[in-house]
Amino acid sequence: MINHSLITRLWLTGVIVAAVTLAALWRFTPLRAYTQPELLIDALRSLGKHWWIPLAVVPVYIIGDALMFPNAFMNATIILALGAFPGWVYAIGGSLATATVYYLVGRRFGENKVNAIHNRQLIRLRHFLRRGGIGTIAGIRLIPTGSYAVVNTFAGAIGVKYRDFIMGTFLALLPSTLTVALVGRRLGELVRDPSAQNVAGVAAILAGGILVFLLLRRYARKHLKKDVENHAPSDQNRAAP
Repeated sequence: MINHSLITRLWLTGVIVAAVTLAALWRFTPLRAYTQPELLIDALRSLGKHWWIPLAVVPVYIIGDALMFPNAFMNATIILALGAFPGWVYAIGGSLATATVYYLVGRRFGENKVNAIHNRQLIRLRHFLRRGGIGTIAGIRLIPTGSYAVVNTFAGAIGVKYRDFIMGTFLALLPSTLTVALVGRRLGELVRDPSAQNVAGVAAILAGGILVFLLLRRYARKHLKKDVENHAPSDQNRAAP
């Protein structure tokens, strides 16, 4: 049985060690110069000038998701590196392409093998996915109930309709990616000219994006919670060996 308390302590210890290590590197090495916002932004933007970057997007997403790297962080990095509009297109394209790859892996994997996994959180995920529908997939993405790669694989294994799967994923990605794209477009201006107008513009975009995300997540949580209360026990019984 998984010791969640131990995992949490190990995770926190790892974060603290990583933070201390990075702080030391920034304090005592030439990396300190990169704490300047202008250099950070220019470094990210310079990545987008390489011809091979667009070709590397999908492989990077596939590998990153396999390593349980946060998909939202990869989206933000791609958008900031390639610029607002092209970055948004590549982030959405990379996320959907990767989702499709893991969905197909799940189809190959099969539902029987998925049903053999008796982790409580994954049982709930299976129950949500069996409902199907665009709204359900979007809700699972917004809460979320599992890592990006796991949700994709389970959706394919359980047999969620691909149309619902890809549309729900796309809709769930819109709030965060559009917010990052709009903020990224104004970020350079803010760093070079931190006027009240630029600060207010970035703050308004962030506030709007966060508000939309929270409202959508609240709706999704209530919708899925209601369904769990009505049907989860029977689903868990069906998943039992």
